[in-house]
Amino acid sequence: MSSFFTKEIAQINFSDIKTLVDEKIPESSILDYKMEMITKDKLGKLITALANGSGGYIIIGISEEKKDGKNTGRPDQIIGVPQADYTNLITSIALGQTQPQITPLINDNVYSKLIIRFYLITQFL
Repeated sequence: MSSFFTKEIAQINFSDIKTLVDEKIPESSILDYKMEMITKDKLGKLITALANGSGGYIIIGISEEKKDGKNTGRPDQIIGVPQADYTNLITSIALGQTQPQITPLINDNVYSKLIIRFYLITQFL
């Protein structure tokens, strides 16, 4: 099993994300992959669902394998998302759509290839 789940969120790095993808660690009640930023409403519902459980992680910038045109919940590849201020957006949604309010822990590590892109990991406890 990946050490991803035992690390402090600030310690999670690209290698940890790559391991999740390489080992095909599937989505679960504590892990959700998103290829790109989702709408505020969908993100609010996802945050609430994770918070109502035992907490969890949302990783934005990971595509999922598909079967018969549908996502399988297994990661396919790291694609990243455009650099943007998602930290404030996610925090605003979490604070505005949860009661009691939840403040997310966010790690927006940057890595570079031809274009600077990043993956976003949000943890809700």
